[in-house]
This record gives sequence, structure tokens and C-alpha cells, in this order.
Amino acid sequence: MLHKIKRKAVSVLFGMGLTACGTSAPVEKDFGTLVFQDEFTTNGPLSDYVVNNPDVLPLVEAKDGRYQAFLEDNTDDKTLHFNQSQGRLDAKKVRFPFTVVVRNIGIHKPDDVKLTPEHSDSTYVFAGLQVHSLNLDERVSSHVVVGHRGSHFNTVEGKNTVNGYSWVTDVGVDKALNGRADILIQGLEDKTLRVFWQVPNPKPGELKDRWIAYNAHAKLPGDAPAYGDEVYVGLITYAQGKGGLPFVGTADSLSIYQSSDDK
Repeated sequence: MLHKIKRKAVSVLFGMGLTACGTSAPVEKDFGTLVFQDEFTTNGPLSDYVVNNPDVLPLVEAKDGRYQAFLEDNTDDKTLHFNQSQGRLDAKKVRFPFTVVVRNIGIHKPDDVKLTPEHSDSTYVFAGLQVHSLNLDERVSSHVVVGHRGSHFNTVEGKNTVNGYSWVTDVGVDKALNGRADILIQGLEDKTLRVFWQVPNPKPGELKDRWIAYNAHAKLPGDAPAYGDEVYVGLITYAQGKGGLPFVGTADSLSIYQSSDDK
């Protein structure tokens, strides 16, 4: 059985105190009311999610206390989330304002949870969070994912897509150690997003989170989508090309909090 993250090296790095730069992240007491949590404790298909394009990535399940998405076939870039391409999304509907947190999300080899796929200039493999407009046929979304982005291996990538055009950046090379990170997306009252990440917290609730604002200002690149009152928020795993395949997208937990809009 695979065990959730308890590696000493990560604990030591976390204890060194990476701090949020620029914009401050919300603290847990301000997240709001917990309306959904999945710790993937029941093995089998994910339960109670809205699934978009399930056929392009059929092997998605809860297993051994983790979300696991096994990606071995990316024919015609069918799993890709970029410009006009939309892969699989396993999502929940949520109303602004909200906070969503995913723990220890990232990528690993199918036969070893501790090893990331080999990387090269042509390796694009990711797992992470996506916010999508309520019309799943639209190419309107925002995402934050962890993985290899060509020569920028073990990174956190941020992307906005509006009407089929994407803007994308990342936080730099080898920032997400072992291809893993925690991700926090905050949906504000004005229907904009703030984005944070950190080295995985090995003991959430016991150790303090040390959220880092995405690229210092907590904003994703390019034009921000004009979201309505509600959106879908959920998990994605995808590739571009065939470099790094097969691999597994994985996460320990997904938590969604609903905030009050009268604060």
C-alpha cells in the first residue's frame, strides 16, 4: 500500500519556513464553511463529481487514500488542457466566494510513488486544479498544475484560457520538489481568483501552512476569465505529446470551502 507523504526531507524543508511573498494567503479560519472534502478513502471510481470528457482519461480512481489518474495514452493530445483542447475534469460546482485546497498533488511513475517521470525539453506532464465556467463546452478556464513543463521540471504552472486562447507561465525550475505541491485557489467576491502554492505540508492542521503567492502577486497570467456566480472546480491530469508517459497524477485530498459574501 502506498503511504501518504511523511518523508523526512519534506518535513525539514517545510520546517525551514517558506513564506508567502507579496500578497498574503488566507488563513484557515477564514476559508469559510467546509462544503466538500474527499480524502479518497474508498477505493474505486470517484464519487459525486461532475466529469467532463471522461473517455480521454478513463483510468481515474480513488486508491489507497489518493486520487490516482493513470495516463498512458495521449493520442492526438486528447488529454491536453490548452487553447481549444480540453481534457478530463473531475469537478464540483461552487459559488463565489470560495476557497479550494488540494494537498500533495503532483506526478509520479506508475511503479514508484517516490519517483517523477523522466524529464526533457519535450516532457509536459501535469496534475492539478482547474476552475471552469459552468458551460463545459466553453474554452474558459483557469488552472494551477504541478509537474514537468519541458526544461522547467518539477514546477508549478499557471494558466488562464479565454475563448480558446491560453496564457501560461510557471514558477521556475525544480521549485516543486519531487513533483508535488499543495495548491490553494481563492475565488473572491468580484469573481476573480487568487492562487497560492507551497511545498506539501506533511501534517495539515498540526504544522502551519506556508503559502507562496503565485509569481509574487497571486494572479495567473494573461486575461482573466469573466466568470459568473458559479463555476466548476476540480482535478485534472494531462500531458502534451508523449514524453514522460506513462505516469500517474495523484493527490491526497481535495477540500472546498464556501465563504459568506456579506463579509
